[in-house]
Amino acid sequence: MKKWFCVALLFTIACGVTTEQKAARILHQSLDDASPEIRILAARGLALTGDTTGAVVLRNLVQVDDVDACAATLTALRDVPGITCLPVYAQYTEHDSPLVRTAAYQLIAEIDDDACRAILVHGTHDDVAKVRRICYQGLEKYGATQTVSTGLRDIDPLTRITAAQVLGVLGAEGMADFIRNELSTESTDIMQHGLIALATIGDQSALPMIQELEGSGTWDVRLAALEALLIMGEPDDMHVLKQAIESDDPFVRARAAHLMSEYLLPDKVHLLEQAARDKYINVSLAALEALGRYRMKKHEKLFAELMDAGNAKVRIAAATAYMQVR
Repeated sequence: MKKWFCVALLFTIACGVTTEQKAARILHQSLDDASPEIRILAARGLALTGDTTGAVVLRNLVQVDDVDACAATLTALRDVPGITCLPVYAQYTEHDSPLVRTAAYQLIAEIDDDACRAILVHGTHDDVAKVRRICYQGLEKYGATQTVSTGLRDIDPLTRITAAQVLGVLGAEGMADFIRNELSTESTDIMQHGLIALATIGDQSALPMIQELEGSGTWDVRLAALEALLIMGEPDDMHVLKQAIESDDPFVRARAAHLMSEYLLPDKVHLLEQAARDKYINVSLAALEALGRYRMKKHEKLFAELMDAGNAKVRIAAATAYMQVR
């Protein structure tokens, strides 16, 4: 990699093209790629770096017939600054595909627009549990306690926990006990969801349990416990994060990188520098995504190097991160 990077750097210098121009060129040229996934990644990258071309391309791409591409585009639109609740997005909440509906509701839930409230209320009746959870979560900003209260009787335990979390944040009493009752199962998914919910409502009495789970159990539960501690402002020495980044399991490494993107930890950024060169593409992408958010000039050389990677997704992620730092 380093040998090829040196060759590419010399070529760039000889041609008089700056690294910033190269990054912009990678993103713009990728908009013409045959793969919808590559075009979406490039458009999202442009949107993240303030280039309005990205938002325009995404709004056009969302209208394609490909279900996967449509869902991916709706997800990417969440990163477009100042997005509003347009009818073109709302119509996808009625799509036949659960994948598209989920992505559409997630987008609607994150838009700060009163027009979205009725759409989210409607979504609490969707057949897909994940959609209902997204909608209850989205209704938090509207203080819709009466609607959210119906989620406490949902057939899905994760949805019940989400509703209790939202109500707890809005000041309802007894929600911590409600969530604890849901944790009486051995389900890993329920445990993860419950730990995050207890942390979000600020239940300090759950701290000993969370700390204990951070050091034992499956990686899913340990990382959920670590996230809960970060939410509560009670992180330990972060040894669990280091272990996760160095895990043999690429899924664990990727999740750890995502966690560092969600909760900025500048003193642990060296862990992301290591993960950015990971041989597993999803780990590298997650690390580059996180590093772009840290916006540290010292990473420009790393990003420039990875703009010559053999994988198009990595090149786009590196170019995006470089432009975010500039």
